[in-house]
Formats: sequence, C-alpha cells, structure tokens
Amino acid sequence: RFRLLNNLMTEMLEIDDIKNIYKFITSCLSKHYPDTIILFNSIDEGNEETCLEAISGIDSALLSKIINISKINLLGRKFQLCPRYTEFYKSCKLVNFNGGLVEFSAGQWPFYATKIIEKLLGIYKIYTIGITKDNLIYASLHFFTLNEYEITDYNFIETFVKQAGIILQIKQVEKALKESEQKLKKLNSTKDKLFSIIAHDLRSPFNAILGYSKLLKDECSSCPNDNINNINSLYKSVNMTKELLENLLLWANSQIEEIKFEQKSLSLESLIKQSINVVEQSANQKKIALNYFIEKKINVFVDEEMIGTILRNLLSNAIKFTHANGNVNIKVDCNDKFAQISISDSGIGMNKEVINNLFRLDKKASTLGTENEKGSGLGLILCKEFVEKHGGKIWAKSESDMGSTFSFTLPLA
Repeated sequence: RFRLLNNLMTEMLEIDDIKNIYKFITSCLSKHYPDTIILFNSIDEGNEETCLEAISGIDSALLSKIINISKINLLGRKFQLCPRYTEFYKSCKLVNFNGGLVEFSAGQWPFYATKIIEKLLGIYKIYTIGITKDNLIYASLHFFTLNEYEITDYNFIETFVKQAGIILQIKQVEKALKESEQKLKKLNSTKDKLFSIIAHDLRSPFNAILGYSKLLKDECSSCPNDNINNINSLYKSVNMTKELLENLLLWANSQIEEIKFEQKSLSLESLIKQSINVVEQSANQKKIALNYFIEKKINVFVDEEMIGTILRNLLSNAIKFTHANGNVNIKVDCNDKFAQISISDSGIGMNKEVINNLFRLDKKASTLGTENEKGSGLGLILCKEFVEKHGGKIWAKSESDMGSTFSFTLPLA
C-alpha cells in the first residue's frame, strides 16, 4: 500500500493542470474502494466557499438523474462552507459522518431531493476528511459507501491525504506563479505597444520640425552670430531627440516582435561606409576624424537595417564622448566564422562600474557627452539585442580619460 502511495504521488506531480489532479485523486481512490462514490471539493477558506470539482464511482446516467432530481448541476457548483465542518477538515482525520445526506448537505440542497437521492443511491455511510497544509484547508474528500460497505483502513487514506496536501500546495504555488507571469507578460506587452505607438506617432511631427530647423540653418548664413548659434543648437537638439525617438521605436517594436529579420550576404565595407555617411556631419561639427581599417573584402550574413542601427549607434556614441579634434577608428578582424568590428575613440572613457551597467535595461548608464549631448542608453540595449539576434557578442573596454572601444561580432557569409 505504501509503495502504491509513492507511485500515486509521483504520478500526481507530473500532472500540470490542477483540475486534472482533482480527477486523478477521485479516480485512484475509486479503484481501491469499491461500492463507494468519492467526491473531491476544493475549498476557498477566505471566501468560505467549497466547490465540487470531481466525482468518481458513479455512472453518468445515474449522475444525470441526480441532477434532474435536485435541479442542481453539482459539478463546478459553489456552496457555502459550513463552519463546523472546518473542524473535521483541519484534523486531517477520516471522520465517519453520522447525520446522513440531509445533515451532510447542511441545508444547501433541497430536503425532498436529498432524501430521494440518498434512497436512490443507497448510501450506507458517509466519511469525510480535509486536505490541508500548514493549517490551510485546500480541499475535502467525501466517501459515500453503498451496499453496507465500510472503510476500515483509515491510516491509508489519512497518509494519502497528507501527501496530496503537499502536492496541492506545490501546484497552487505553480498556478499562482504562472498567473503572475501571464499578467506580467500582458502588462509588458501593453507597455511595449504603447511605446511603439507613441514613438511612431511622434515620428512625423519630429520629421517636420527637423526639416524646418534644417531649412533655417541653411538659410541663416547672413544672420547675426547669436541667431546662427541658436539655430545650430536647435538643429542639434532636434537631431538628438529624433535619434532617441528612432531608438525607442526600434526597441519597442523588437519587444513586440514587429521587426523583420531578413539575413543576406552583404559587404561589410559598404555597411560601414553607409553608417559613416549618416554620422559624418556630427563628426565634422566637432572636427573629429572618422577612420576605418579593413584589409580585404569581407561579406557578412546579416539583416541590413539592424546592422545599420548598431553601427550608427556605436559611431554616434563615439562622436558624442570624444572631444573636438579627436579620432574615431573602425577596425575589422576575422576568424573562421565571425567578423569582429571594433569602434575606438579618443574620448573621455568610462570606469568599471559604468561598463558593467552599459547593456542593462534596469540600470541607467547614459552620461552627458563632451558638449553636453544627451542620451538614454537605449541605443546600446538595442545594439546588444540586434547583435545577439545574429548569434554574435558585444562588449566594451575602457578606462577613464583613456577612450573606449566597443567590439561586436557578426557571422561571415
């Protein structure tokens, strides 16, 4: 019997759905107790409710007849928890209930129907026991014996119930964790969708502002110096904000998996040149030299848009944190499977603590650039996600006042 108990507990642990565990318990006990109808009731002690979850030892035709007589669909039906029953349940002892079905139903079933059902089933004895853990009632089991059958091995049922209580507690915790996880996923999805909508809807107005500020910048060569400086500052601020907006939109879309990922063989040199062209104006304003070193023709198997985003973000950061008249160098090395791209600057560098937080969304690692350029740190988070999507790695090396080097790997075509 105790070997049987161990086997039953092992099987129970492998069942994921807690409702199926209820059915498993009544089904197993029904096999060991002939001429017995077994009911499993879940219990919500806080709301003082009990619910019939599973029933075994009765055929469907007879169960349908009982439902017709009582006018109550018993399975899944919630009833009020009778306070005096909690004493039985918390004892974890199998109790022989002497009052018959009328008293057992505690007035929650119609009296006339209860008497008819008791006679129809031929109930001989009623036994009940609670399934508890740490003084919390999870459920109750009820045994309606028929044909003058009596349960004598109380110890087996009580041991079974104790072990079942442990498993039900585990399953309740697992269920609560899954529900919390689903709730968090839904909240995160809603948040990411909101970011995506905000960033997308702000993009058009910002493009218009950027266009007007560029027009002002191009047309004001004969304006007073103060006006020229103000317009240049406006243009720079709008550019930085638009860059932040683009990163926010890309990141939000990546979280809700709305970014296409299409890898193809592309020239690494062409990708680098395209990105240099995008950031060249910012570099020229600070008189920073952009240099790249690539010894041979190298093709990488990548998504063009994602790699463009990575290169632009890393180059923009290098320019931001490099003083005027500095240098930003791009170097490419290869092994059998990957190309390693390293972007080095002669800028202000970082300490170890900043480096450790660079690619973490839960830490704010952004600092002001050499000309008070602002950033969010989101660009580096994007870089990490996009590099890892290609099966590569990204890392940084730096010391304060000694410049920084950001390196990442991409698969060769």
